[in-house]
This record gives sequence, structure tokens and C-alpha cells, in this order.
Amino acid sequence: MKARLICLLCLLSMMAALPLWKVSPAAAVTSVPQNNVPVRVENIASRLTNELTKAGFEVGRGYFKLYTPLECQYTYPALHSCFYNNPAAPYVLPLVPYWSNEWVEPALQNMWGPTEPGYNGTHRFDESEAILILGLLPPKGAYFGEQSWIFTRQDAYDTSSYMYNYIKTNYPPGVLDAFFHTVPNHDERIITFDSLGNIANNVVIEQQSGAAFNQLRYFIITPDQTMDSKLRAALGKLSIQAKDIFTEPIPSTVRIGLNEEADDFITILRYAEPKHEWQAEKWRSDLPLIVLRIRPTNPDWEAVRYGPPVLEARTAIDEFPLQPDLDNLVKAVFERWSQPYAAGKVWTHVDLQTEFDLVGPHCLQIGMDCIADSQDTTYQGFPGGFLIPAGRILGYVGVLGTETGNATYVGLGVNDVNLKLGVFNLSDYELKGSAAGFANQLNNTDKLYLHYFARSCAGLEPLTGGACTEITPQMIPICTDPTGLTCHRIAFSERDYIFPGTRRAPNSALILPGKVIILQDPR
Repeated sequence: MKARLICLLCLLSMMAALPLWKVSPAAAVTSVPQNNVPVRVENIASRLTNELTKAGFEVGRGYFKLYTPLECQYTYPALHSCFYNNPAAPYVLPLVPYWSNEWVEPALQNMWGPTEPGYNGTHRFDESEAILILGLLPPKGAYFGEQSWIFTRQDAYDTSSYMYNYIKTNYPPGVLDAFFHTVPNHDERIITFDSLGNIANNVVIEQQSGAAFNQLRYFIITPDQTMDSKLRAALGKLSIQAKDIFTEPIPSTVRIGLNEEADDFITILRYAEPKHEWQAEKWRSDLPLIVLRIRPTNPDWEAVRYGPPVLEARTAIDEFPLQPDLDNLVKAVFERWSQPYAAGKVWTHVDLQTEFDLVGPHCLQIGMDCIADSQDTTYQGFPGGFLIPAGRILGYVGVLGTETGNATYVGLGVNDVNLKLGVFNLSDYELKGSAAGFANQLNNTDKLYLHYFARSCAGLEPLTGGACTEITPQMIPICTDPTGLTCHRIAFSERDYIFPGTRRAPNSALILPGKVIILQDPR
């Protein structure tokens, strides 16, 4: 099994003590860090910049960096969250220069890790500006997507809303705090890491342009339809075909502007499950991409806003007929371990999108943090997580969406609940066939999977069949609090990406939730 262990022990003790970075608003600077960009991409960007400048546009160039689990040492002190990142698929962040008249949020400086002065991963939107991303997309993989989110808003969350009161009534306070909170030390701004609409993913790109991976493509992100038309025309003069250009409209539901009261935004590129890891690592080390921030200097420019978002419908193959088989697998696990089955030792995952309505435009209406939601994947989890002391072993049983026909790829994540940090991930090819040893006891084992998590897997091979991951102190610190109240907890997240034949995730209401089994170490 391919192991992707993220070493964080040396960072955990630092996080609470790290200061927030505070800087003053900065103008776009001319010294730009350079990614390893191919000459042809550099030439296109240079020609486009010259043409736009001559046509009366202001152009600032940014750069790209990876957001890995190591950057949590910066994110957690600033925002008390690392947003349940996928440790196996580092996020790619475009860092843009600030406009000279843009308010810079002190609490958000360097929260994604060290950046060059005058740049950050979050920004406001001038009403007539556009951000253009151009470059080579990554090598063949299971998924690629470009998406923007609103990140913070000057407002208060709605304590009278149904969802706020539902969570308050039915879940511990920590769960409520995870979804409704303000920027630390900045109580007049709420964190609303909420999606804005549909994503330009590899399926969308392939349908429009014929291919996605390893291709030169262009992404326009703008609140202004006029700017979109002007940029497309400028790219057309460089012989860029319209089929290779994709526009992400910033909808009318957000607050545009460069002043202190305006919304903050962030854009992230996601790339997962590459066909060849060495090729993916080469792409990630080069990041052969360019990001430009563009706005007109004409004071008479009239911006034309987009309307509210319209999300694409999602469908799926109903997995609930597999419920008896999944339940039988749970019972078979207890039998194999010679431990009595008890309902209190089995915890069913929650479909988070249905349970908490984790849909960006819905969350935004009530000031709820959707925690970087996406319509390209389902989300299963169990709020609160589990303690994992010595002597406790956790089993996870689930339905493998790649085998039921519901997913292009599946990720089973291991998370530190306290930090909201992804520390480990297993992909569908690592989980496939893991329930085959129970084929004589239940049906459809080819569509199910089973994996164990323990502080030590040594000597457990006869029971686990080798499907066991060690939860080291570097992943989840050892608990020394006898009450357990201050301990780091482990939580699992299951994601099913892209229902084959569609552009979006399967309908999460039809995805059968997985289960966590609590076992005692027999050694």
C-alpha cells in the first residue's frame, strides 16, 4: 500500500504561539516570484500584458504556491482551522498583488504560508476587474478543478436561521462553532468559506475544448460581463480559440468592492489521483501557470454584473440496496475479531451535504461557513470524531463509489478534528478488494471496502489482512488528559468525486454512508 504520512509533530507545539501577521495595504509590486513556466506560456502572457496595457488596462502579475499540511502552522494560528485539506493532493493557490487602493485584511496576511510582500491568496474584487489564469494543466489524473469561494464577509451570522438552531439543538457546541464563527480578533467579520457556483473541472474542460490534462487552457474569473468580453477578444487577437477559454462568473449575491466592507475571495486549483505520481510531482514543483490581475483605467467604464448562481443538478445510482451487505460486513468484522457486537461500538457517518446543507450559496445566505464546499464531491463524516488511545482500534467500512458506478475517484481521509487538518488519505485503488476476505459471509464484497486504523498495526495482520494504517503521534498526538477533553480527536471523511457521465458529484442523498467500528486491541 502506498503510504502518504504527513509529519507534523514538530509543528503542533508551535501553532498556538505563532503571531498573526499584520501589514498595511500594499500596491502591486514589479518584482514577481517566478514559477517554472514554459516559454510559449510566458510569451502569451507577455504579449497579452502589452496589448492590454496599450488598450488602457492596468495589469498586475502574481504567482502560484502549494498549500500542504505543513502550511497549517500558519493557517491555524490565524483562523483556528486548516479547513480539512486533502493531504494527498496539495491545493494550488494563485497569489495576486493588491491594487494600490485595496483594503488589505490584516488577519489574513500570510495565513497560507509565507508570501512575498504585496501578495496574498485572498483579495477583494474591483467591480470591473478580472483575474486570468493561464498555463499548462497537470498530467493525467482522476480530477482537476478551478474554483473560487467567498472567504470572509463583514456581517453577523444568522442565529435565527433553521440550520443554526438545528445544529445548536442536536450537536455539541464545538460543531456549532465549526460552522458559525468570526475571524479571530475581528468579530465584525465572519468566515464564510462558501462556493460561488459551478466548477470548471476536467470534465467541463474536456466537453468544451476536447481535452484537459497536459493542455494549455485559460480561466477568466470576474464579476463583470463586459470585462469577460474584452478579455476574450484580447485573447482572440493572439489566436487563442474560444473553446479553450473558461469563465467563472462572480455572482450578484456577493459584495464587490475594494473597501474594508467588501467581501474577501480566494481561488484554488485542485488536482487529485494522478496516473503517474512522478509526473504530478514534476508539475507541482514547476507550477507552469501564470496569474494576471486586470482592470480598466477608463473612469467611464460600465460594469455589467452577473445574476445569482444556478447550480447544476446532481444524480446518482442508489446505493441503499447495499445496506444489508454493509451491516453484515460490520457484524462479520466483530465475529472475526471474536468481540461482541454492540450498537454503541458502531457509528454511522453523516451525509454532511444533506445534514448541514453544505451548499455554498445556501450557507452564504445565513453567514455559515461551508468549509470550502464543492458540488464536485460528496462529503461524509462524523462531527466530533473519536479518541484513539492505546488499546483501541478503529475499523472503517464503506461503499466504494468507483465500483458502484457513482464516482470517478474516492478518497478516505484521516483528519485531526482539533486542527481541522487532513493528515492522511487513502484512494479508491488502495481500498479496492479490501472486503474480499468476507465473500463467503456476505454479498457484494466487490462494492464494499474495509480498513483499520491503530496506534500500531504490528501483529494484527491475521485480523486486518494488511489493510491497516498506523496513526502515529505525528498524525494525531497521544492523549495525556485522563478526561479526554483536551485531546486531539481523529475523524474520517469520505469523498466521492464526479458521477461518471456527468459534470458533478453524485447526489449525496443516494450515497450509502460508511460506518466506524470501535474494537479492542487483542494483543
